[in-house]
Amino acid sequence: MTPHGLLAPDEPAPARLIGADTKGRALLICDHASPRIPQSLAGLGLPVEAMARHIAWDIGAAALTKALSERLTTPAFLANYSRLVVDCNRALTAEDLITTDGDGHRIAGNEALDPAGRDLRVTAIHHPYHAALSALIDRLAHSGPVALIAIHSFTPVFRRRARPWVAGVLYGDDDRLAIPLLGALRQQKDGAIGDNEPYSGRNPGAYTLHRHGSARLIPHVSLEIRQDELVTPNGVRRWADRLSRALRPLLGTAGISP
Repeated sequence: MTPHGLLAPDEPAPARLIGADTKGRALLICDHASPRIPQSLAGLGLPVEAMARHIAWDIGAAALTKALSERLTTPAFLANYSRLVVDCNRALTAEDLITTDGDGHRIAGNEALDPAGRDLRVTAIHHPYHAALSALIDRLAHSGPVALIAIHSFTPVFRRRARPWVAGVLYGDDDRLAIPLLGALRQQKDGAIGDNEPYSGRNPGAYTLHRHGSARLIPHVSLEIRQDELVTPNGVRRWADRLSRALRPLLGTAGISP
């Protein structure tokens, strides 16, 4: 085990960086990239098939993040553990930091978690995840302006209601990237693009961008892609192409592209 007692020595760190040798400073962030559960938590008592569902990760988001990183020649920072272990896109005070209910699915391994067990997950995963992200942003900022782009995916149906958007552009008070990106995607006329839909970027759930973007006055935006758009390699490629076409000129204008 690691000194924190949660991760085995052969298990990965809380996050991984791809494209470290690129010159881009538009950092892609994927908080919900993986369904991995540390070995010590015995799958949180969930059946194997549950880990393929949205409750464990954002389906297709990691593949899209990697493809977009290649097209924009810019780095990407991806989580290595499931949000069911501890959600790195939540504040430490959030009720769903470690959830017991995954969209109606009981998370048995989280139900009897005591304060020490909670602190163990925060210390082993949440804290180092954000410390590494902060250090990476500092390094990128030494070379000039930086932008943060979060990549997520959402379910086609929620509470028995179909969601009409193929994607959404989420933002809070900082709309420097969001408004022009929203316009660029809508100009492509390839499905409905939500303006702060299906979630709002003003929601406390957008923790990572608030913590690392708002606090530093760094331009930032969150992108939500509907999961059925990302379930095939062709779908991932199509969205990576579509997003890169929309983002590249915006980043260039801001002096952020290589």
